[in-house]
Amino acid sequence: MREQHLHALLHHLPAGVATLQGFDLRYGYLNKAMQELLGTDVAEGQCVADHPGVLPSDLVDVLHQVYRTGTPYIAKACSLPLPTQEGKESVSRCYDLVLEPVRDEEN
Repeated sequence: MREQHLHALLHHLPAGVATLQGFDLRYGYLNKAMQELLGTDVAEGQCVADHPGVLPSDLVDVLHQVYRTGTPYIAKACSLPLPTQEGKESVSRCYDLVLEPVRDEEN
């Protein structure tokens, strides 16, 4: 019951939330706000590399660094060019980013 409540809370949170798994950065969870930010083609179970250009390459490099080192990354008012509606160019907007490594018991 508690897990369902947490899942519902995260799903409706107005901030984008995603989990990435493994060095290949496979989407484990995307809430509604993150799905809207990244675009409808991005789905759980897919890798960041399956959608080149959705995330800037320098951000993907930082994601790999966080995974490799286990060191969190925080950026305030980070300008990110993210896709808009299909067929339109990306628009840069500012976001606060928190990239927090979460290790399972094996790692």
